[in-house]
Amino acid sequence: MLQAILIKRAFTTVSYRKANFSHVVIGGGVVGAAVASKLQLVSSNSVALLEQHPMLGMETTSRNSEVIHAGLYYPANSLKARLCVRGKELIYRELDPHIVPHRQCGKWVVAQNEAEGEYLESLRRNALELSVPTTIVSPSKAGNIHPLIRAEYGALDSPTTGIISSHDLTVYFQAQYENAGGLTAINTRVDDIEYCEQHKEYLLHCTEMGSDELFTISAENVVNCAGLHAPKIANMILPSSRHFQSIFCQR
Repeated sequence: MLQAILIKRAFTTVSYRKANFSHVVIGGGVVGAAVASKLQLVSSNSVALLEQHPMLGMETTSRNSEVIHAGLYYPANSLKARLCVRGKELIYRELDPHIVPHRQCGKWVVAQNEAEGEYLESLRRNALELSVPTTIVSPSKAGNIHPLIRAEYGALDSPTTGIISSHDLTVYFQAQYENAGGLTAINTRVDDIEYCEQHKEYLLHCTEMGSDELFTISAENVVNCAGLHAPKIANMILPSSRHFQSIFCQR
């Protein structure tokens, strides 16, 4: 599909044209779909979203806990903490639960000994710095509220924690992206990337899965949202001295 569109475009001019796309997003998980959607909403952009599987969200996106985290765990001054809290707020404020199923159900973190009780207190202090509401629940009160839950040293109540359907969230971003004119290329694997200094663009050499047809597209910018494959994609562009090594499991 993508190759046919590019061939059609090639006959529109005899002089050198600019890159096929302003942005190519590699990886159609929930992150890639969200990034592509946001980029395509800028009127001057033309975006392609490349996904090697038959549909979006088939790898890491379909294997996460689907928790809307409140922002308890990351250091208060970290980027992760700020993005976590901001993302939570956007989900609750912007998403219709009838379109993207989600629920602010809250969460308890329970403690069974003194050390775990001290850990709960550290989480509470960290949440306080981020203006994330939490409450320490005493063991007796915890037993009265949820008698089937064991919390010998109490619990930390996090009322803004929630759950969400990651599949529906991905589909939501995909629809938003495609309705804005974005192009989604499924069954498309990126084999190599090179930078063309002359034209200031990236050349992405791809394979259409199933047919094994090879083709190349060009982009002014490449956004790497390839999940577990992100180091491999990055290494296609980076010099060998800056290559990443993937370590998925280490004792």
